[in-house]
Amino acid sequence: MSILAGVERLQLTAWAGQVSVNYKLPPLIRQSILEATPGLVEIDMSASEGTAQSVWDGIVRSTKATSWVPAGLSLVGDLREQECYTEDIR
Repeated sequence: MSILAGVERLQLTAWAGQVSVNYKLPPLIRQSILEATPGLVEIDMSASEGTAQSVWDGIVRSTKATSWVPAGLSLVGDLREQECYTEDIR
């Protein structure tokens, strides 16, 4: 069963407004991907204090597409930061 089963929209909205969500959301997303991605080959997603350390919020590689994870390599993060990072390494 999904770890989000039974969670209502208003509960998520209230939770999303908390400062602690920056540290709690990545492990929740990582656990959801682990539970729902049968062709998962690689997952690297920072959690807690590590979320402030990386340009990418997560790297996921899967051999099978699901509703939430496409097949192949997925890089998850803030596009504005990634564009700046890409410019720096050129």
